[in-house]
Amino acid sequence: MALDDALLAIEMKTDLPMIPTGVPRVAIRFGQPGETWLDRITIAEAERYAIEGHFGEGSKGPKIEVLLKFVKGRPGGRGVITTAGNIERALRGETGTRIKG
Repeated sequence: MALDDALLAIEMKTDLPMIPTGVPRVAIRFGQPGETWLDRITIAEAERYAIEGHFGEGSKGPKIEVLLKFVKGRPGGRGVITTAGNIERALRGETGTRIKG
């Protein structure tokens, strides 16, 4: 995942980019006391969680970064991270972590 991925999604006029990962939603404090699964977060929340180190470089960090670049690059932009098997459910809003502007 890179800036090029976000730019490609913008160029393709994608309405809702979905990034597959190994879990249905993204969490903060993953595997620690106070673990919290995120359903919907704003750009500001995602940036704050990233600064706090909740999204590791070898984990969700690059995925969050790509979606943030996409969401910031489009008025009303939004994106979802979920498992490939949950894409239909995520489209219905039943699972996944949504980032919206």
